[in-house]
This record gives sequence, C-alpha cells and structure tokens, in this order.
Amino acid sequence: METERQAPSKGAVSSGPPPQLLTGQTADAAPADLYGLELPRHERSNETKAPASTIRPGTDLRATPPQATIAYVRSDALPKLGWVATLDCRTGRLSVLHGNAVECRPTWLVEGVWNGRFEDGEFHRGAHLFGSGVRLEGDSVYFMPSSALVDRLFYCRDGDELLVSNSLLALLAVTGAELDADHDYVVEAKAISDGVDCETSFHVLHPSIDRFHQVFHKAIIARNAELTLERTIGVRSFESFAEYFGMLDASLKAICDNAADPGRRTPLELYGTLSSGYDSTAVSSIVRNHGVDEFFTYVGAWSPKSRGQADFETAPIAKGLGVKTVQLHAPREPAVEDDLLLRAASPLGSQLPLLSMSKYIERNAQSAVLFTGFHGDIIWDMNVPEKFVSEAIIRHDISGLDLSELRLKSGFYNVAAPFLYAASIASVVAISRADEMKPWRVNTGYDRPISRRIVETAGVPRSAFGFLKGGIFGGATRPTNPALRARYSDYVRERLLPLPLFYLRAGFDRYALRIIGKAMNFSKHRLGSLELEAYLAEYHRRICEGYSWVGRLNVRSALYTFAVNELVRELRSRGLGAPSSAAAASASPPTPPAEPLAVS
Repeated sequence: METERQAPSKGAVSSGPPPQLLTGQTADAAPADLYGLELPRHERSNETKAPASTIRPGTDLRATPPQATIAYVRSDALPKLGWVATLDCRTGRLSVLHGNAVECRPTWLVEGVWNGRFEDGEFHRGAHLFGSGVRLEGDSVYFMPSSALVDRLFYCRDGDELLVSNSLLALLAVTGAELDADHDYVVEAKAISDGVDCETSFHVLHPSIDRFHQVFHKAIIARNAELTLERTIGVRSFESFAEYFGMLDASLKAICDNAADPGRRTPLELYGTLSSGYDSTAVSSIVRNHGVDEFFTYVGAWSPKSRGQADFETAPIAKGLGVKTVQLHAPREPAVEDDLLLRAASPLGSQLPLLSMSKYIERNAQSAVLFTGFHGDIIWDMNVPEKFVSEAIIRHDISGLDLSELRLKSGFYNVAAPFLYAASIASVVAISRADEMKPWRVNTGYDRPISRRIVETAGVPRSAFGFLKGGIFGGATRPTNPALRARYSDYVRERLLPLPLFYLRAGFDRYALRIIGKAMNFSKHRLGSLELEAYLAEYHRRICEGYSWVGRLNVRSALYTFAVNELVRELRSRGLGAPSSAAAASASPPTPPAEPLAVS
C-alpha cells in the first residue's frame, strides 16, 4: 500500500521531513519497451505505430532506478483532481503532491478514465485516456496527458528536478513562477492549432526556470537519461461505418466499465451532454446504453440564424432517446473562483453556461465522468477542409480546453468522445463520403452523416436536430462577477492603461466586428466574392482573438494573465508552494516580450 502524508499547511512542497518512500516493486510493473508496445486487444489490428520525438537532445536526465515507487503527499490546497509530480533526476525519486480525489497506487496514479481495465493501471499502453496520470514501469516514468485535446500537461526543469503537473496554476504556485503581463499568451493558446506536434514552449517569469512546456496528447517519458515526447496511440484504418461505430461503441462501453470499477476509491457519477446539433447528441445516443442517464442541455446559442430559443430545443431529442435532461443557464453572478477558473484555462474564449454544469456536479457527485462532443465538428464533418485531415489531430478552435482548470476543482473528467481514433480521421472522413452514407446526408454545408446515422438509428426524428449550427463558446474582455470585474478594472488602470482608453478600445472593437460581419455577408451573398469574404474573415478573427487596430494591448491575453495570477496567489495563500519569484525575476535581465501582433 502506498505511503501518504498530509501536506504542510504553509511553505513549499518539500518543506519538513521527506515522506517515507515505498519499497519493492508491484507485480504489475515490468520493463517498458515503448517501441514494441503490446496494445490492448481491441486496439491491435490495422494499427501503425506513432513515431517518437525527442525534445531537447542531450537533456541530462539520469535513469530512474527500476525499483522506484511513488511517494505521495495529499494536499487540501490543491483542487481535488490536481497533482504535481517531482522527479529528482539524481536519485530517481518520484514524489507527487495530489488532491483528495486522485486515485493513487504504488506505481501509478490517475485522475481519469480509459478504455481498459482500471485495476491494471495500463493507461500508458495504447489506451485512450481522458484525464491524466503517472505510471512507473521498469526504468521509465510515464506522465500521461489526455488523449483528447481538451486537457494538457505542463512541465519544467528546475536544477536537477523535473516537475510535471496537470494544472498550470499548481505548477506556477509550486515553483514560484508567474505569468508575464507584458507577454501575448494568445501565441501559446493557438499553438494547438498546429496539432499534437505543436510548439510546447510556454513563457513564464522565474529567476532560474527559463520556460514551462505544455504538452497535448503525447506521453512525457523520462527514460535512460533522456526526456522524450512520444505518441502511444496508433492510427487505424476503418473500412466501413459498422467497423468504426463498433470500435467507438466498444471503447465508450469500456470507459463506462472503467468508471464503475469497484476498485476505485472515489465513486464516479456519469453524465452526458445534449444539444440540437450533431456532436454531443451522437455521443449521448451511444452512452445512454452504457449507464449514463443524466444529460446536461442548454437552450440558446449565439447563432445569428436563430429565431429564438425554440430553435435549440432539445426536448424532442431527449424524448426520442428516452433520457433525463438537466437544464443549464448562464449565471449572471458566478462565484469569483469559478469565474476566474473559466478565464484561466485559455485567453481565446469560454463557455459561461457550463459554470452551472460544474456547480451541479460539485453538489451531486464526489467525482464524475462527463461525455462531450468536442471535435465532432472536424472528424464527423464530411465537408471538412483537407488541412484538418491529418494524423496530427488539428483543431480549428480550443473549445473544451476552457474547462481544463475548472474541472479539477469540480471533479469531472472531460471525455470528448470524438477524439477516440481522431488520428484516424482520413478513414473516418472517407466513410462519411462513402455511398453507404448517402441516406444520412442532408446535402448542406452543415452535414455530418456519421452523427446523423447514429442519432436517427437511436430513435430521434430527422427534423429534431442537426439543421441549425449554434454554440455557446464566446469571448469576453472582462469577468462576469461584478466584484471581480471591479478588481479587474483596478488591475487594468494600475498595470495596463487608463480605464477611459480601455473602454474606448472595447467599444471600437465591438463596432468593428459588427461592420466587418456585415461586410462579410455582403461580399458572400451580394458580390459572390468568397475571396473578399475570406480576407475580411481574417480581420474578424484577429479582433476576436483580442487584437485591434487601436493599440497594441491584447485584451484577451490581459484578462487571462489577470485570472491566472489571481488564482495562483490564492493557492499560495492556502499554503501551496513557494512565494512568488516575480521580484527576483525582475531583478535579473528580463526576457524580451514577444512582439505584439496588430491587425494589418
């Protein structure tokens, strides 16, 4: 049984006597050979091995002793699903600070679910993991992020220590690093638009740590004196809808079985999501057969084609599926911490109504699994642009990532089901375009025959869904909570620019977006010029990302930096980690800020 002690109430993680290390090696630990991994049985056929990519060649990581086990320290300062791992590269000792709902075992820990047996703990062997985990095996330490691009891991080197966490906020608090108010963090946020092979560098202020790294999808592996990023999930070739749906259904059933395993110390509730669109509805049509009976739904969206809330009514869909729904709302005055957590995951937008969902989960479950449809707009779209048909798993937005810090506090795993076999998008899109799918096409620009076949086969009438594209993902330049908004105004005035100029800038940007939107519509429908529409759309996108013709400040990055630094200060006030090193960082030669991008 693993040893565990309560974290000290104040000071850095390493304060006080060291925790007792475990001795011996459990029976399920075996030498790792990632280049010849035996995949779970349902994953083996038609798989090609993903290549490995070594980062920072020559990185001096001493080999981890094969008998190593994990020393655990529970911390009430961390969110219930948060963890920070520290690997001493000299001794091979691995210690983990963790929240109270993380599943801890002698040679592995996990906050998540995967399509394999829970008791085996083999989420590092070709499984589709949703959440994150750490696994010791032989001379290797695997730090595993979610296979879905809605979560990530952060890591850094500090002397002889490698620190890895599933929370940027926790890693900043533990190391004493801070975000830089003069840096444009939209650059880091957009890195994932290049797929899983994106640039990992993440700028921070610290006297000895030059940067953090953010990692999506790939395993971070410390092995034999080197650090590598490696893909552990191969690429399949699906020949038909029946084969693809069969694998999808089997994997979702395996995930539900994993969640219900009696060996878990924290019981999990299962929830789904439901909308009048394609993606979450298709996922819900499958998981309702595997023990999920409550589905969150929100009536309303930002779609300019909407004639009112009735356009997004989900009652006929819920009736067809025979499921219970929980209505969400966009809170006018969310809790300060929740408002900040939603802003602190990404500067590129958030889904405000999902704050009521996270609060519902907090009140009704110790921890939970949430099945969502993020990325279905890419993998299930028969009209998807060819640039997205890539094994790199390229996204066109970052929806779902906005929940990545909030979910650690509320206690749920974001199972974005369309990411199952997402690297196999070429064969999935080929199925959408195959003759066998003609009966489920509607021949519009919003056409996802795989989703439609799944939902209609489940008993939902064709007219009830998938005709009006909506969404709840939006941007903001200020917090929603009134008291927090006042604090942010003080921050802007003291750190960025006079408030009258800030409000003038915000008004100008809103007006510019309306004018450009009308010009795009005129170009497309009156002039028939798709080239001009695309040209204007680029300006529209840049302003939505926080840039402007007026001033060099990125307002989205400013709000993001404020939210992150506020939450990190709160974690430190609870006794987590080291004091801020901003003063020490400012005393050393400053890192030149990235050149702000202007709309041009």
